[in-house]
Amino acid sequence: MRVLRGVLGVLLAVLGLVLAVVGAAAAFWLIGPDDTVYSGEQHLAVQGRSLVTTPNLVDQHGPTLHVRARSLDGKPVFVGVGRNFDVASYVETDAYTSLVQIKYPIAFSTEEHTGSTTPLAAPATLDWWVAKTAGPGQQSLTWPIQDGPYQVVVMPAAGNAPVDVQLEFGIEIPFAFLASFAVLVIGLALIALAWLTFRRRPRRTAADAVAQESATDKTPATLRTALSVAAVLTLTAGCGGLPVDNTVTTLSRPAVTADTGRAVLTRYDEVVVKAARTRDLKAASTVEADDQVERTQASYQLAGLRKAAVKPPAPFAQATVAAPDYSSYPMRFAALTSGRQLGLWVRQSAGTPWRRTFTATAAATLPPLTGAREIASDHTGPIATSFANFLSAGGNSPDRKLFTLGPEVTALLADRAAQAKQNKALVASSTDRFTISSYPATLLTPAGESLAFFTVTEKLFIATDGSRPISWIDGDEAVLSSATYDSGLTATYSHTVVLVVPAKGTARVVAFGSQVLKAGGY
Repeated sequence: MRVLRGVLGVLLAVLGLVLAVVGAAAAFWLIGPDDTVYSGEQHLAVQGRSLVTTPNLVDQHGPTLHVRARSLDGKPVFVGVGRNFDVASYVETDAYTSLVQIKYPIAFSTEEHTGSTTPLAAPATLDWWVAKTAGPGQQSLTWPIQDGPYQVVVMPAAGNAPVDVQLEFGIEIPFAFLASFAVLVIGLALIALAWLTFRRRPRRTAADAVAQESATDKTPATLRTALSVAAVLTLTAGCGGLPVDNTVTTLSRPAVTADTGRAVLTRYDEVVVKAARTRDLKAASTVEADDQVERTQASYQLAGLRKAAVKPPAPFAQATVAAPDYSSYPMRFAALTSGRQLGLWVRQSAGTPWRRTFTATAAATLPPLTGAREIASDHTGPIATSFANFLSAGGNSPDRKLFTLGPEVTALLADRAAQAKQNKALVASSTDRFTISSYPATLLTPAGESLAFFTVTEKLFIATDGSRPISWIDGDEAVLSSATYDSGLTATYSHTVVLVVPAKGTARVVAFGSQVLKAGGY
């Protein structure tokens, strides 16, 4: 019996010692009272503009991530967390460094990615970060890790210099310190129990045994139960915050939120109003792109020739916004003002600004935009082409039956017919060709109807019989080209169109806008 008790004592002593050492090391060296395990600081100096963790580096969620970064060149530093597709689009062709592994206590494994060294857009100005901080000195970011492929980015706040920082990562696990301390206490308790097992015990009389048994029975059973439950709960609490493997493999988000969308539209209003005062096309181009820039340029030219002020577009700051979800770039959102002005904004990559690419006046009731999502334009592309063919035929095309027209389209067809009659005696022939600039951007509304945004370019050519000169008689064409020509007239127009395409039935023209781009002759 004594041998068995000795073996048991040794086992208890060894187990208790191990638990006490592990618990003490975890509680007072590895974790600490803040429940956080830190990697330790390491100096990272790389040639790229950014240091980016790989998506699988943070492959578990549940705990809280802590990142500390301190610039060694005295310049402000930026630390941010973003969805993988946002981060990938932001750094894309730029030279950057991937942080692929963190080894404890102090060891980071990195990989270099070659590319451009042009400055990146200042990261703090971008609106897609999940969490971010920037400034001089040491910057600390705290982020409850979410399920999915997220990436941490550390870079100069200006986005124009190589990375040179002291960097440290930490994982905060709730109750980790308490659980470690509990392991220490349990280890000490086992050592104490082993010491009691080794004690030489005097012979006991039968009366002593009965007395001891009686005293033991007086220990409250509820207290013993409570102590046991408390120990179990302490250990369970410590394990409750342990990381859980990620299950989400693909992330998405709205193109803009209510706040970021309002900020984009407010800035747009400010820039275009200021640019219109001085007809500053370069400034307007910072918030407009594609066909919209051509239209703005033409309006500036007309205003200059007329010696008149440019009428700025209707303000969009209070517009209704339709922002689809995306998991890649480019991204789009639509906005409709109370004055029925409909615009489309596009962001080509995570590091480029939002720019307006489309404008039209809504003449009919639009389906609800809230909750719309972008879809492939395969089924709206052909209907857009049919619409251009219908306009080219002057309203006589068989495609006419496919559309319900608005007043602007009807007025356009009537104007072109009138132009052909103005110089009927001189006109030998005329060609009026409409083509779509590109396949439509298409939103599927909650009502199940497709909303197709596209631009139609019109090339008008009027040839004379050469018997006498000809010129534009009136309108914007006459302002753009007041000269007289011997053989004919030419003009180019941009028409923006929004079609509502139902699952069945005719497509409705709900928004339309026209702008002459240039006029002349030969």
